[in-house]
Amino acid sequence: MIVRHSAHCNIGYAHLRLGQPAAALPHFEESLRILGGHGDWHGESQTRLGLVRALRLLGRDGRAARECAECSAGQ
Repeated sequence: MIVRHSAHCNIGYAHLRLGQPAAALPHFEESLRILGGHGDWHGESQTRLGLVRALRLLGRDGRAARECAECSAGQ
């Protein structure tokens, strides 16, 4: 589980670095799905941060704000 989550998260960040937020988005979403609320706050927060960055680059500010709030609530 952790390896798959990390792989998707890393692929998402690679797409962000390449300027491809639309390609990054499904990897961050899959990473969160794999984690499924298993209490890995560090992994989840890292993934949500990437998700928020991708969403903002895509102009999806409403969802980005909700994901930020979700990340803050998990602390």
